[in-house]
Amino acid sequence: MRNRIKQYLLAGYPALWIQDWEEERVCKDLQRIAKDGKGNITLSYLEWSCTKGFYDPAAQKTHKDVTDPIAALQYVASPNSPDKTLYIFKNFHFYLDNPNSKHMIIQLIKDLIPVAKITERHLIFVSSQVNLPQELSKDITFLQFDLPDADTLDSVLYDVMSSVAIGKARLDLGKATAESRRKMIEGAVKEHLNVSEEDRYRLVQAALGLTCAEAENAFALTWVENNSFTSPEAVAYVQKIKTQFINNSGLLEYIPPKFSLDDIGGLDELKKWLVMYQKAFTKEAIDFGLAIPKGVICTGQPGTGKSTAANATSAAWRIPLLRFDIGQIFGSLLGETEQKLRTVLRTAEALAPCILQIEEIEKSLAGISGGNSSNDGGTTSRIGATLLTWMQEKSKPVFVFATANDISNLDSALIRKGRFDEIFFIDLPTFEEREAIFKIHIRKRGRSPEKFDLNKLATHSEGYGGAEIESAVEAGLWAAFNDSKRDLTTDDILQALAATKPVSITKKETILQIRQWAEGRARNASSVSSQVNPETLDDIYSRLRKITN
Repeated sequence: MRNRIKQYLLAGYPALWIQDWEEERVCKDLQRIAKDGKGNITLSYLEWSCTKGFYDPAAQKTHKDVTDPIAALQYVASPNSPDKTLYIFKNFHFYLDNPNSKHMIIQLIKDLIPVAKITERHLIFVSSQVNLPQELSKDITFLQFDLPDADTLDSVLYDVMSSVAIGKARLDLGKATAESRRKMIEGAVKEHLNVSEEDRYRLVQAALGLTCAEAENAFALTWVENNSFTSPEAVAYVQKIKTQFINNSGLLEYIPPKFSLDDIGGLDELKKWLVMYQKAFTKEAIDFGLAIPKGVICTGQPGTGKSTAANATSAAWRIPLLRFDIGQIFGSLLGETEQKLRTVLRTAEALAPCILQIEEIEKSLAGISGGNSSNDGGTTSRIGATLLTWMQEKSKPVFVFATANDISNLDSALIRKGRFDEIFFIDLPTFEEREAIFKIHIRKRGRSPEKFDLNKLATHSEGYGGAEIESAVEAGLWAAFNDSKRDLTTDDILQALAATKPVSITKKETILQIRQWAEGRARNASSVSSQVNPETLDDIYSRLRKITN
């Protein structure tokens, strides 16, 4: 990122807006850029904030005591202000929201643009938020700082370990020279912590996706909680803290693996495909010259196991699963939605290798060709274009696992080869698959499947999806519990099935439509196609009711 900013400055860009949560990290990099300068010319560096005015970090003193944002911009424009200077404005987004001063600030910035080009007074706004008004969208170039890489986080980890080692060794570093201080700390780390390179690597990998401040807190809490940087519990603790940070963002949700591929009844073709790519993200596969898979779409009616398959993939591949709800990123401010999408994609790449699960993708991206631009100002089209470009060009190992109930609404540009490796159609479970699903859920509840009439259950559950079968087993168990805590029986499950009309009946018109679309366009997730005819589901359900009555 530092080189990119240098290029913009060399090209004469007068104004940049850098978005990042870590103001201090960005400012330190900008100070280095100012010191490097343009060719042989060193740039001056001043930071403005509403509490200090213009501050010179190198001299550690106030350069100009002006804390009002309008007066600060007027100072930069005045003839007495130094040329060839980076003017850093911290958290300036607050003032662009103020209706009383917004118009004045916008005009001052626009007036400053030509002055900045001539005098090389570069305006750089550093903030965690970006809410550029339309009037400035063409004058200020937006940049987003990357999350810390592994080398940066390793430095953060070493600083934390150094602090711990200094305390354990009770080092007095007051009179030590820089070189002797460094040697004393290295010796204390080696003697008192005994952290191997592999230990450091695992901790850093566990922290990828965190900011430097978040990682520092995570490493410190790990030591306090475990009194170790080397135990498996230490790595798990960092991952746990990272999960909290990710979930608190409100944009992504870390989903811990709860299922294995063995917990999925049927879908043998999908499972074969997933097993084939099980080692796709290993160094061994990459060194062999294999390309990393991009993603899959699973389509089919609700309750057929699409989300469960995503979770099982995370367990099988041993990489984290991040659930992305596209609906959460839509905002009212100009550019807010696009900014949130970039944050999501940037976080996913920082956590790579990982799986990015997009649920019901058709509901949020049905209008990416611009069909609904009149309703949302073209926001859906813009985020669709951003997502398409990222999926096509991403170099980081982020596997996109998308689900769709009705994929026919999606634009063909989104589902073509190159963005997804495969599209799987998950139909209603076959007889054999229903038997397998009943076995799994009965066994998960501590009962022996051999004690149940699985043939009868599979026969009378035609048209039921995996989620509905699981619900019937659970409901049957509750019925047995409330009936003097007796054991679960086949009849309990049949009664529960009869009490629930499956989605395949309530929305039977869509089944043929989805099947029709999938024909020739998608790969069947099961080797044997379901023979359930939606037109006969009402008859099947009626027979089930008669049997249970």
